[in-house]
Amino acid sequence: MFEALQEPITIAGLAVPNRIVRTAHSLGKPWVDVDDSLVAYHQARARGGVGLSILETGMVHPTAPRPVPSHDDRVLDGYRRLAVAIHRHHSTMMQQLWHGGSSIRNNPLGGSSLALNLDFGQILLPVATVLLTFGMFVVMAIIGGKIMMAGWNILKPKPETIRVRMKPAQMTQLFEQDAVAGSRSTSPPPPPTA
Repeated sequence: MFEALQEPITIAGLAVPNRIVRTAHSLGKPWVDVDDSLVAYHQARARGGVGLSILETGMVHPTAPRPVPSHDDRVLDGYRRLAVAIHRHHSTMMQQLWHGGSSIRNNPLGGSSLALNLDFGQILLPVATVLLTFGMFVVMAIIGGKIMMAGWNILKPKPETIRVRMKPAQMTQLFEQDAVAGSRSTSPPPPPTA
């Protein structure tokens, strides 16, 4: 059933042995120059059959503090160690790069952050709420119109769709009638007419 998962695939020139991918997510582990827990983590996934692991976000500048120091040459030895560990199990790896831009308020590494705080939230939030609500109503009206053009009746129920309250004693009898009627009919009901 899942044979296609085991088929190799090439992504931008990278030959991946299968289609099992572990997406990037923060592990809370230090970079490999501190300890080997990150290497062990990815090696275990490769041993388990992951064809492609995407390493958690790597910082592209010191103002984007992340565990993977992609902007610094000290990352090279760690990348080599990770490559050796996962290639033993015929797995591959990619790196997600990141910078938070103005979302970075405090730079724990020191120095200036690239944040420019232009807080228009007090003004823009109510305006955005009104515009989004209005937009949703417009979209719902457009989609509702298309559904009605397709023959659906969404504004008022047709007589055959109105449910009648039944007493529990009548339910078994009605279920049996539906089952008998359903076994006689093999074709679907006709589409509604406009």
